[in-house]
Amino acid sequence: MNADKKTLLLVEDEALIVLSKKMELEKYGYIVLAVSTGEAAVALSKENDQIELILMDIDLGPGIDGTEAAEQILNDRNIPVVFMSSHTEPEIVEKTERITSYGYVVKSSSITVLDASIKMAFKLFNADKKIIEGRDLLQKTVDSVNDPILLIDKDYRVLMSNKAVKENYDYDKEFCYQISHGSNTPCSTTPEHPCVLREVFKTKQA
Repeated sequence: MNADKKTLLLVEDEALIVLSKKMELEKYGYIVLAVSTGEAAVALSKENDQIELILMDIDLGPGIDGTEAAEQILNDRNIPVVFMSSHTEPEIVEKTERITSYGYVVKSSSITVLDASIKMAFKLFNADKKIIEGRDLLQKTVDSVNDPILLIDKDYRVLMSNKAVKENYDYDKEFCYQISHGSNTPCSTTPEHPCVLREVFKTKQA
């Protein structure tokens, strides 16, 4: 198997479309597996870890539709999904918005457009993967520190914390003042109860 070739799973219930899309994609250097139902797509994605991207038709006839199949697949593994449909109506497109996907291609699009969409999906997926890996590394780093650490934005919202916070505070809160002081409002600005973070944000100095 050519290591440079990407393996795609084409999920489409119309045989003629499967045949034409498969031939076109193979000419562009892709390895294409095809199934005609959402259930088969879910099963094959679990069995075959060589699949690197899924081209998912939305309307698959009887059984689960493409959005439900994609949701089940993404619950099991992290993989880029590009939706395909003959429809461009807002209600059809909206069905995909609650699902993490990397594109929406109209079936009548040329192979050039489809190929470009696939390549863009891979780029976005790899970029997201690097961000997640970087965040995981940062989490491991802060978890190695014994003192409590909170990463907070300018609205005092907690973006990240380490194990020390989770073990010693009521962590299930959205804002830092809820964790540190059990308060529903930011810390007081009076001299007796100054907000250290507010001063840091103001002076940009720790």
